[in-house]
Amino acid sequence: MLSDTKLNQLMGNSAFTALETRMKQYPQGEQISKNINALRPWVVLIMVIALQEADMTHENGVDSLIYKQSNLLNKPTAHLETHTEAVMYFALLPDDLVIAILNEWVQTPLKKMPMIGAKSFKLMNRVILNKSLHYTKKIGCLIQHLL
Repeated sequence: MLSDTKLNQLMGNSAFTALETRMKQYPQGEQISKNINALRPWVVLIMVIALQEADMTHENGVDSLIYKQSNLLNKPTAHLETHTEAVMYFALLPDDLVIAILNEWVQTPLKKMPMIGAKSFKLMNRVILNKSLHYTKKIGCLIQHLL
């Protein structure tokens, strides 16, 4: 997960400093933002998402919604993905896309954006879907199973 190229070289010093500053605005941000310069961009993105979701519970996720609906309909359930598959979604993202997502996150006011930016999120999903149609089919089968 360590990068050969420092994150501040990929982002530029001012954007990197803005990222560190923004991360430190969250309760655990000071601790989490240490040493991010040595990490791959996708690892930092996971850390940013974790900061934003720190006050959320597992009940807020799409998995919980699907499981609840399945239980109401007395349908069997299965996991959408393993932890490894979830991490690989991020590892497959090109660095320039992740940098764009991080830059968009830094530039958007805290109260206006509860999650990563909408533009970057659409791009990220397109990359993930293009690289991994298997998961799209898996989710589609689960949703169809619920109907």
